[in-house]
Amino acid sequence: MDFRNAVAIRLSFIAALLANLFTVLMYLGSPLWMFASGMLSALWYGARSREPLSVKNGMRIGWMTGVFGFLVTAVFSTIGFALAVRSGMFEQMTREQIQNLPFAGGDVDAVMRILTSPAGMAINLLLTLLLMFIIFAAFSVMGGAAGARLSARRRAKASFE
Repeated sequence: MDFRNAVAIRLSFIAALLANLFTVLMYLGSPLWMFASGMLSALWYGARSREPLSVKNGMRIGWMTGVFGFLVTAVFSTIGFALAVRSGMFEQMTREQIQNLPFAGGDVDAVMRILTSPAGMAINLLLTLLLMFIIFAAFSVMGGAAGARLSARRRAKASFE
């Protein structure tokens, strides 16, 4: 199970797109949608290939789903970030968030200069993308393992009938 398997790629990509769609429609629970997409891709692959899917391979297809889900989200998040910076919304939202912090004492302007500098914005974007990748990959891998396990149980139950 790797990125050379056309069926796995197609199913992972479709599951990742569904997770992104549900995340946009119902923002709450974004990691849960990635878990569900990893599980769904493993279940789909097990049903489509008619081969037993090991937990290891379920984790691999979940990994693929997480990578695709991250890439789609990263593209749209980066575009949204660039538009927010260009329109001035990034600075306005950052200032509001800093002023609402309980420990935001006096030098909000100094913090704003750091966060709105090109280096500060690049670090902010890169750290956000890194965190997103970790969350997407971890939850999708767990979902893929759960989907493979569920698929194996279904096969075992069907063989006894």
